[in-house]
Amino acid sequence: MIAYLDESYDKDKTVFSLAGFVSQVHCWERLKTEWKNHLEWAEVDVFHMNRFESRVKEYDGWSNAKRIEFLQRLVRTIHRDVAIGIGHTMVMRDYDRVASPIIKGLRLAAHDPRLTQGKNPRKPVGKFEQIADIYSPPYVYLLKAWMEHLCVRLSNSWPGEKIACVFDRNFEVEGRVRFHYELLLNNRPDLAALFHNSITFADKTDPRFMALQTPDMLAYELQKDMLNKVTGEPRSQRKLLVELASCRRIWSAYHDDQTITQDLAEAAKLVEAVGNLASDPR
Repeated sequence: MIAYLDESYDKDKTVFSLAGFVSQVHCWERLKTEWKNHLEWAEVDVFHMNRFESRVKEYDGWSNAKRIEFLQRLVRTIHRDVAIGIGHTMVMRDYDRVASPIIKGLRLAAHDPRLTQGKNPRKPVGKFEQIADIYSPPYVYLLKAWMEHLCVRLSNSWPGEKIACVFDRNFEVEGRVRFHYELLLNNRPDLAALFHNSITFADKTDPRFMALQTPDMLAYELQKDMLNKVTGEPRSQRKLLVELASCRRIWSAYHDDQTITQDLAEAAKLVEAVGNLASDPR
C-alpha cells in the first residue's frame, strides 16, 4: 500500500494540519487515470486547493456551478479509490505553550555537564535528545500522531499490509523529516512493522505522483475549519470537509493543549527528574 501525505498552514501559521490518504497500488493507478480526466475536463494541469479556494490563476473566473461540479468529481473519485484517509490538526500556540518548554528541557538535559560528565555519567540522558527529536518540530509531532492513528485503523481493516510513504516536496523540512522518520521507526517496533524504512518526497505536479493532489484537499479543509474556530467566526463545519468524511473511511483528530500535555507526559516527567539527577552526588 502507498500513503500520500501533504501539509497545510494558514498564512500566519496559526494552524497546521497534516493529512494522508492510503490505498493499494492498483487503486491509486485507477485514481490517477480518472483524476487526470477530471483535470482535463476542468482545463487545468494540477489541482491546487489553495489556488482553487482563492479563485486565482487557473481558477480565476470559474462559475460556482463549475466549481461545485469539479469538486464533486474529485470527491467521488477519492471515495471510490482511497482505502483510508486521516488528518491531524493543531493550533500552533498550543504546541508552543505546552511542547516547546518540555522539548527545550530535554535538550538542555542532554548537554548538562552535571549529568554527562564526571566519574559516573548518567546513561539515560543520552536518550533525552532522541525523545526531544520525536516530538519536534510540529511537522514531526503530527507525523508521529498520524502514523499511530493509521496503525489502529489499518490493523483492523488491512492486517499484514506494509506502507510506503510519499510526501509532498518541502525543501524546508525534507531533511529533518527523513531523519525523524528513521528515528521513529528505530524507537517504535510497532511502527517499523507497518511502514517501509525509506520515504519519498515528490512534486504533486509530476504526473507520476499525481495522487499527492488528493491529501492537499483534506489538509487544507482541516486547516481552514480549525482556523475558523480559532478566529471565532460563527460558521458551521465546512461543506467539503463534511462531504469528504461522509464515506466513513476518513478520520480527523485535533491536538489541543490537553492532548499535547498527555502525549508528552512521560517526557515532562524526565524533565522534572533532571534536577534530582543533577543534584545527586553519586
